[in-house]
Amino acid sequence: MKNNITTDELIRILDSENLTELSYESPDFNFSVKKPFKREEQLKNNAIENITKKEKIEIYTEILSNGIGYFYKNNNISLSINSDINIGDEIGYILAMGVQSPIISEVSGKIVEVLVQDGDVVDYNKKIIKLKK
Repeated sequence: MKNNITTDELIRILDSENLTELSYESPDFNFSVKKPFKREEQLKNNAIENITKKEKIEIYTEILSNGIGYFYKNNNISLSINSDINIGDEIGYILAMGVQSPIISEVSGKIVEVLVQDGDVVDYNKKIIKLKK
């Protein structure tokens, strides 16, 4: 069974889905349909590209304390500036009433700032490490 679709139908799909380009590739066949930009859209896109090129946007995130107590770093992992942290890394633990609660990273990135030191008292949700994604 073959499905035939006309160019007009493709253009309608582009319009209805707010798309500017539709492409399909397979080992035997490929095609691409591009909707022409309006001049205003081109100028806007060029301005956005120029801003993006000039301003490198950096995204930061933090690893937070999961409890109240004393923070101790994991000696098997480097917590120095520019060190990499991966999801699942145990960065340290919180010691409270003789119980150690591990702090497992839920994000990955490069360390920008270590906000607490070994033995510092931390509250719940206190920022421990600032990462750049």
